[in-house]
Amino acid sequence: MAQDKFITFSLYALIIIISAIVFLIGLIVILRLYKTHKNQKKIKQIDAIGELVNNYLFNEELEKDVLIKEFRSNKLKTKFEKKITIKEFLGYYENFKGESLSQLSHLFRNLELDTYIQSLTKSKKWHLQARALYVAGVVKLKAKEEIIENCLNHKRPEVQEQSLLYCLKTAENDPVSFLAKMNQPLTLWQQAYIENGLKLWYSGPTPDFSINLTHNEPSIVSFSIHLIAMYNQFEHIKQLLPFLKNQNEKIRSTTIAAFAKLQYKNILPELIRAFKNETPAVKKEILIYVQKFGDSTSLNSLKPFINEDLRLKLLFANSYQLLNPTSYSGPHSTYGLNTPNQL
Repeated sequence: MAQDKFITFSLYALIIIISAIVFLIGLIVILRLYKTHKNQKKIKQIDAIGELVNNYLFNEELEKDVLIKEFRSNKLKTKFEKKITIKEFLGYYENFKGESLSQLSHLFRNLELDTYIQSLTKSKKWHLQARALYVAGVVKLKAKEEIIENCLNHKRPEVQEQSLLYCLKTAENDPVSFLAKMNQPLTLWQQAYIENGLKLWYSGPTPDFSINLTHNEPSIVSFSIHLIAMYNQFEHIKQLLPFLKNQNEKIRSTTIAAFAKLQYKNILPELIRAFKNETPAVKKEILIYVQKFGDSTSLNSLKPFINEDLRLKLLFANSYQLLNPTSYSGPHSTYGLNTPNQL
């Protein structure tokens, strides 16, 4: 009896195992067939797009309106077809210039792909929204201002990144005016994106970076000061002076660095007076400033107030050597400062 039960159990277990194996094999085959079918559709779509673009740009014998109508009716019926078409257009945008690029832009709009991208910028799915903003930036598509403002303050950093890059790519002037719409801190990565984007994509007149000096977000104020110095906007020096006494440490240190970059020497006495009460980060910028515009007397006046930070000691020693090249005392000299073992 017990042996019969064991045999029955074994048969059921064997059936279940075989069924699971057959199911897994069937699933793998179905997925493989689906992937193959999808790749075939993708290849056909890419070929159709290439043929359309070539005929639209270079074949004057064919009616362009007919080409567009047929393609829109037969090759843009699904989201998949639209996705592949837009991806191919992005490649063309990178390689075409001049009149060909202008015609390509007309084709993009005549296929109503611009309307499709506009709809995706409103999507509640962040990855679709970020992708749409990227495409809009490449094809120079004007998105609604309220959508861009919402994206600039989106909770997903990917959407924020693409929205600020969109603003830079599509700006004809005032490329950083979008910062006024942001109510979140600028990350270091975002600042790097903006700085590089200004060099890569913006070709208009040099913007006035002082427009965001009154912003409520300290990181945006600090970044604006940095841009003023980077672009040598000497006309804003008077506007920067009050920021030397700003409550925010980053703003103070960035302002001092900006004055050093702009070769403005008139604040040396003020910085020497403020040094003893400053934070290590600000003291570092003051030492660099003194090294650039001061002398050994002004540097020595700071010596009693830098014993609390090893990095400041090293910077002081380097500054002292530069201002007093004949007093070099060896690579391990601290020029009268306490060493860590003496503290």
